[in-house]
Amino acid sequence: MKKKGFWKSVSALLLAFAMCVAQAQPVVLAADGSAGSSSNLALNKTVTYSGVEGNKNSSGDWTYPQFVGESAVDGKSDTRWSAAKTDEQWLIVDLGAVYELGEITIDFHAESPEYEILVSEDGQEYTSVAKVTDGSQGDTVTKTFDVDGASARYVQYQQHSMWKHSGNGQYYGSSIIELTVTESKDYETAPDTLRVGTFNIAANKNPDVDELRELTEKYNLEVVGLQEVDMNTSRNDYDMLEAFQGDTYPAGYFSKAIDYGGGEYGIATVAKYDFTENGETFLDTEAAGPDSEDRVFQRSVFVKEGREIAFYNTHFSYENTEVRVAQFAQLKEALAEDDAEYKIVVGDFNADQYQSEFYTMLESMDMANGYEGVWYDTFNGVDETMKVDTIDNIFVTRNLSIESVEMDESGLSDHNLFMAELKFLDEPQVSTEWLRAVIGEAEGISGDDYTAESYAALQSAVDAGKAVMEDPIDQDTVDDAARAVLAAVDGLEQFNLAAGKTVTYSGVEGDKNSDGSWVYPQFVGEMAVDGDQGTRWSAAKTDEQWLTVDLGEVKEISQILIYFHAATIDWNVQISADGEKWTTVYEEKDGEDGGPTITRQITFPMQEARYVKYQQNKMWNHASNGRQYSASICELEVYRSFDTESIEITNPTDAISVGDTYKLEVKILPELAGNNPLTYSSSNEDVISVDDEGTLEALKEGTAVITVADQADPQIRAEMEIQVVDGEIEVSGFVFDEEEKDLTSRAARFLEYSVYPANAVNPDVEVEWSSSDEDVATVNEDGLVKAVSEGTAVITVQSADDADVKGQITIHVNAPDYNTEYDTMMDRWQTRVTGGDDLDMEDEDIKAYVRKISDEGEDLWESLNKSEDRVYLWEKVASDTTSADYTTQFTKIKKLALAFGVKGSALYENKELLGDIVDAIRFMVTEKNYNGSYSTGNWWDWQIGCTQPLVDTLMVISDYVDYSEIEPAVKSIEGYAEKPSKQWPSYTATGANRTDIGLSVLGSAIIAKNDERMNLVKTEVPDVMKLVTSGDGLYADGSVIQHTKHAYTGSYGNELLKGVGRIQSIIAGTSFDIT
Repeated sequence: MKKKGFWKSVSALLLAFAMCVAQAQPVVLAADGSAGSSSNLALNKTVTYSGVEGNKNSSGDWTYPQFVGESAVDGKSDTRWSAAKTDEQWLIVDLGAVYELGEITIDFHAESPEYEILVSEDGQEYTSVAKVTDGSQGDTVTKTFDVDGASARYVQYQQHSMWKHSGNGQYYGSSIIELTVTESKDYETAPDTLRVGTFNIAANKNPDVDELRELTEKYNLEVVGLQEVDMNTSRNDYDMLEAFQGDTYPAGYFSKAIDYGGGEYGIATVAKYDFTENGETFLDTEAAGPDSEDRVFQRSVFVKEGREIAFYNTHFSYENTEVRVAQFAQLKEALAEDDAEYKIVVGDFNADQYQSEFYTMLESMDMANGYEGVWYDTFNGVDETMKVDTIDNIFVTRNLSIESVEMDESGLSDHNLFMAELKFLDEPQVSTEWLRAVIGEAEGISGDDYTAESYAALQSAVDAGKAVMEDPIDQDTVDDAARAVLAAVDGLEQFNLAAGKTVTYSGVEGDKNSDGSWVYPQFVGEMAVDGDQGTRWSAAKTDEQWLTVDLGEVKEISQILIYFHAATIDWNVQISADGEKWTTVYEEKDGEDGGPTITRQITFPMQEARYVKYQQNKMWNHASNGRQYSASICELEVYRSFDTESIEITNPTDAISVGDTYKLEVKILPELAGNNPLTYSSSNEDVISVDDEGTLEALKEGTAVITVADQADPQIRAEMEIQVVDGEIEVSGFVFDEEEKDLTSRAARFLEYSVYPANAVNPDVEVEWSSSDEDVATVNEDGLVKAVSEGTAVITVQSADDADVKGQITIHVNAPDYNTEYDTMMDRWQTRVTGGDDLDMEDEDIKAYVRKISDEGEDLWESLNKSEDRVYLWEKVASDTTSADYTTQFTKIKKLALAFGVKGSALYENKELLGDIVDAIRFMVTEKNYNGSYSTGNWWDWQIGCTQPLVDTLMVISDYVDYSEIEPAVKSIEGYAEKPSKQWPSYTATGANRTDIGLSVLGSAIIAKNDERMNLVKTEVPDVMKLVTSGDGLYADGSVIQHTKHAYTGSYGNELLKGVGRIQSIIAGTSFDIT
């Protein structure tokens, strides 16, 4: 179901910036927007290169396309160019134009010992600007080369020798994650310009203030707003403002936001010009919550060349968009009352949900981040709650023109230095930035969500706005055009007439507190019309409960959809034009008791109504705990009607027997038009008759064409020719869901087929399987196909009694498009867990072991709760805590996986068991909330006890399922085992804990083929083997200390060595080897 109401919310955001919290998705770029680059001239430029690891296959394609040269300039940290395995390898970047170069930086995944950098203006004659003869043997390092003054369009990396792997003795070409080229510029100041910057310097990361100031000096910034500044705190015990000023910025002003660590924390402004005024104002933080930090904006006034400039600096709250709405409004009010001729606002605005959060400022100012649709990711850290990283900005009044915008990704802070050069104007310029932004937003609105009339009005306003953009006569004309577009957006009439409308309701689960507020405000009635099916109204626990939606005015309606989180057994829906006289349009007297989430589509003849009321008459009874609950509604939607767009007859057969009846199955698009009335007809009613409900009756042998048409528009139709036979219908063939299937060279899949026709009397016909080329793919009697080698094979399933009754599917076995070292590591892991293909079943101990695995698997499978409404897989062991129960459940799932994956087990490669294993994992992740963030009780269970058996399970089944089926579980492991060094919730893991977590990181990285997480293991696990003299770790006398002071040579010591051994046994000899 497509969500409604998103762009309606955007319009309100732009118009009054008061409804941005209702948006359903982030606005990443305006329609004509693009991403801004700091100073990396090489980013996404054309590259040529000598070769790629693995070279090309017989079809002329790269064997490992993930390692192509383009990956060295794509701006991503998880991709790379991996050179071919010869000494002389090269990569050339075409910058597109000749530049004066500043620095060339190479982020190596694996450095070679000898290489050089060459540059050229014409691509013919190259000059060496840097040469390395003492590089490393494959280290992951970053090297920066100062080539200041070199003039070039082409930059060439030239490798002269490969590097030797210390583990396996093999030679490899260098591997480059990113090649960055910066331009050498002279940043000069002028009387009629001003160079300004904003920089969040991350006091919590103990930055080097001298380096930060030197960066602003490099760009010759005249005034800079700083955020996150400490003054003599416990973490930075000095005056950071004074230190930043140095000899460069004689003027400096600090504004405290909060007391912190025995000192103060806040924002500061530095300038090359003396301040004539300074002051600050605390921002409104009420909507951020009672425990939020105070925030402040400051105003400093200075004069340059006789021009008075009011410079504002701020740091907004991060908690939510509501608080930033209030803070933007407060800032705008202060600006409106400011008489200074020129006004500039800089800061970290924490606008991390939508770029459109900034647009409220465009009514009277221009902004640098987003100027002409170009956006800069100023936050360079990692925060999964952020939808956009374009959170720092510079705003200027329209008597200042934005001449240039830049960003420096120095890595000195988790924010990038963001800056602009401004030019003083004698009079305000006509700016189209607000209109451009508004049009960009409007053009992203899909007409599918709104009525044709209202959407046409929007298109007209957009076209008029574009005309003004072409010829902006004056500012009033431009602003009027922007307001006209906003008014048209605001006037869009949604198909869902209930979205965002006023609701009244009887009560809310938990009722009210003593102060009159709801105990559970997340369950209020407004949630039923907020356009988000992730929220809900949960009614109070009494029989008679109701919710009424006011559509605002009388509308023609004929469709109501209710998405229940939990339904009741007795309820109805009523409509009214005046709120007094009600008509019941739907009722249930014997509905579902809570049950799984259900949807009710209610269709009735077109009627006029303003009010729609859901009326509950009885609560429902919970089957497990016996308690009674009221209804819970995720969304109540109201529609006029839905036009049918297409009709499809989906019956899987075109033959029926004389005397049989047959119900047509019809698919209507859109789905919400599924209840629209249809007409049915037969081209030969002597052969087949059809009634008004689409039920066919076969009268005699022959054929007839059956037509299904939309009653309102008969031109929308579908036809199907059906044959009537005298006698039973038997299977005539087998049909696969797809005609062709692609597999990688290690994959195995159970093939699914259906019999044709579906109404055959012998659907359980015995079948045989075969492969046209078993050197490419084999198939067993259960339809399990296993890839063997690259190529194509046709898999046939046929009746054991009639070779003409068959079906076929073409299997293409392709080379993997990833680093095949992952296959090596996965094979090693699978062998460790299952014993692999070489188990000696003549060995009595091995036979006993396999028999035990098989018996345990059969017992656990039999006791597994497979019911649809289950709340557990296996009943909780009485002695288990809640967290321990999760470990127990995953351990039992692993035992099922072993029964499936160990050769010789009675359940080896059992198709039904595989399905139950996958479903059990899904249940734990989605229903039991093992989702990477939820936890209670002992951290060990969530981070180690669960992840380790889950990793083993996924290793066993990963070759048999699509990655999408297990990806949620992998993501969960990534959440709990974020990195080897992190012990939940915020401790540093040491010793055996680090190796145990490292195993989970390693396993999930192998399954996901995630280089970044592999490198976390490579860099963080070796620390456990370093000798220490205090605290946790290994000591020179062979002892092991864990938990600060406890000797654990026998338990934690064994676990530590076992963890190191397991990790090394998996990665040995690969490029991820710990050397």
